[in-house]
Amino acid sequence: MNFATSVCPRTANKTASEKGILGGFVRIPKQFLRKDVVDLDEFGPMKASEFQSCLALGLVFWALSGAGSLLAEEPTAQPDERPIAAIVNGDPIYVAEIEQLLAKVRSARQASPDRMPMLQAETLRQVVNQRVVEEAFKRDEVFLKESEIDKKVDKVRAQARAKGLTLDQFTAKQGVTINTLRHEMAWQIAWPKYVERNVIDALEGYFKEHHKDFDGTLVRASHILLRAERPGEGSSQLIERAEKLRAEIEAGKLTFEQAAEKYSVGPSRRQGGDLGFFPRFGVMVEEFSKAAFALAKGEISQPVHTAFGVHLIRATDIKPGTRQWTEAVDQMKSPASLDLFEELAKQERVNAKIEFTGKLPYFNPETGKLVMPGVTK
Repeated sequence: MNFATSVCPRTANKTASEKGILGGFVRIPKQFLRKDVVDLDEFGPMKASEFQSCLALGLVFWALSGAGSLLAEEPTAQPDERPIAAIVNGDPIYVAEIEQLLAKVRSARQASPDRMPMLQAETLRQVVNQRVVEEAFKRDEVFLKESEIDKKVDKVRAQARAKGLTLDQFTAKQGVTINTLRHEMAWQIAWPKYVERNVIDALEGYFKEHHKDFDGTLVRASHILLRAERPGEGSSQLIERAEKLRAEIEAGKLTFEQAAEKYSVGPSRRQGGDLGFFPRFGVMVEEFSKAAFALAKGEISQPVHTAFGVHLIRATDIKPGTRQWTEAVDQMKSPASLDLFEELAKQERVNAKIEFTGKLPYFNPETGKLVMPGVTK
């Protein structure tokens, strides 16, 4: 089982509109991909539905699960120092590890500079979670034995020897350590075993909690898309504008359709904001789709921020699906696996000693707020 594929399906030979949806394949004609909520250029070779599993719920999870190695084929220069981003139970996570993982993500999709601190913090969060979960695996040899790690490291040592280098020299040229390498190998060994043993049992319950996502339900929605109208107008001002507009609609001062025609900058404004029916995954960007599927018929969302601006979304109709959980097993494995990871990490973090150095942005464990380098908690 190639778990990296099940976590974040990569279909490099497919067009952007034909990408796999969480392990399966669905062809989506380009004319159904709305440019005001789906931008093929913005998301590059990664589908909109991969955005959540690869970013919001695990930006770098594909790399951690073995889709790629921290060790490049051609060594890079060794830094003079190895600054540390965080320490987990006395074990350092180096800034170089985070930056190399981010480099892999940036090669898959472009990210605007103002989003980089959030991406760095999310990447660091995922690596911290990986480390605490790895410690749980080390307590149970069913999932991980030191001898298994040794075998994988020996293979890398042989690769280094073929280049005329020792393992220390080889890893140092990557800006990482042998310890970092052992963590990577441990994850590639243990996580697929854990998923194989636990995910199937979790699927029926997961389906009950998220049935609209997987039973074939379709939602018809309209939206109002707001973007900055003047220089310096940021996200907070856009959200404030959307909140005021929502209040006016709810008060009956104008209809949602009238507001869309008057204020929306999306092409759907000509239809009163109507986007037609769409499934949970594969058509709309994740933030938009998730918010739309959480609405009752006729309900208007709170402001929803996406890469395209700030949206107000109204669910105008819902067609319930009929699929049973047994028909959606392959589609559910990836998000259910991510749930397993998040839950296990949450449990393990309770007793873990985690320190952030402030060399990279990070999320405050108590408040969840983004902390920038050089800024106190």
